[in-house]
Amino acid sequence: MVYPPEVELSSETMQSCLKELSDKYTDKYTSSGFPPKICTLILKELITTNKLRCQVLDVGCGKGHVGEYLKDDGFLHITGLDCSRNLLASAKQTNCYEALEKTVFGQRGLDESHHGKYDVLISASMINNDGWDKEAF
Repeated sequence: MVYPPEVELSSETMQSCLKELSDKYTDKYTSSGFPPKICTLILKELITTNKLRCQVLDVGCGKGHVGEYLKDDGFLHITGLDCSRNLLASAKQTNCYEALEKTVFGQRGLDESHHGKYDVLISASMINNDGWDKEAF
């Protein structure tokens, strides 16, 4: 269920919204330009290094749409992060990711194994106006 803007987001309302969005993600975003495709097109234009060696971190990878576009564009080393086990299971089915990890972005920093490892961080549709604290970055 989508709530009107005057309804304060809580754990319950957010969970309901995310469930609805997850079920209809592709349909809802296709009409607005499908952010995973847009983000990967921009990334492809910005990358000046060898795509075959480029290490990409897909934050909020969801069902793996970004990974699919990146792999089609020649990127091989993609790690996906998401907070949903179900979405990670869907992303795994794409066979586009070297690794997938369950992480809640912004709750804690990434562990040391991630520091300095990635050339690019991409996040399509996850980071928005939900009030992320700058510390999350």
